[in-house]
Amino acid sequence: MEYCRPAGSCREHSDSKLKGDNRVLSVNEGHPQDSEDKITRVAENHWRVVLRWSKEAIAQAAYELTFWYMEKVGEVIYASGVPQEWAEMSPAEAGRNAAKMMLYYAIKRCRTKREKQRAIALYNSYCFGYALGMNFCNSKGQREMLWPVDLDEILVDGCTKYGSRLY
Repeated sequence: MEYCRPAGSCREHSDSKLKGDNRVLSVNEGHPQDSEDKITRVAENHWRVVLRWSKEAIAQAAYELTFWYMEKVGEVIYASGVPQEWAEMSPAEAGRNAAKMMLYYAIKRCRTKREKQRAIALYNSYCFGYALGMNFCNSKGQREMLWPVDLDEILVDGCTKYGSRLY
C-alpha cells in the first residue's frame, strides 16, 4: 500500500481541514494466494470448491460492488444536479458520498456496543477499503472511526496519538 500526501511532515497536516485536501490513498491490486482454484469431487453431485482468492479479497470485491451500485443509483438520483455542497462531485461520486454519509449517521443510531463496532467497521471499510477498515482498532482492540489524519500519524509513529493502529 502506498499513501500519497502533500509535501511536508505529517504533523503539519494533522490538523488540516479535509475539504479541498487532494491526497490519494492508493492500494495495490490484490493477487490470489494460489495460481488456480481447487475443485475436488467429494461424492456424486457433490463438489468442494476452494477459490484461489482470500476471504479478505472476496470481501473487498463485495464492498466495491456495492459502491459501484451506489454510483449507479447516484447517476439516477442526481441526474438533474447534485446538492450544492457537493458541487464539485459528479452524480456517481455524489451517490458514493451519500452512502458514506448514511453509514456515518448509522453509527450515531447504534443501540449496543456490538452494533456500534459493526457499524464502524462497515463505515471504515467503505471509506478506506476492507483491509484498513476492518483492522483499525484502539489499544483495547475496539474499532475506532478511521480518518485521513490517522493514516498520517500511523505512517510517522506506527500508531495514532491516541494509540490506535492497524492490526
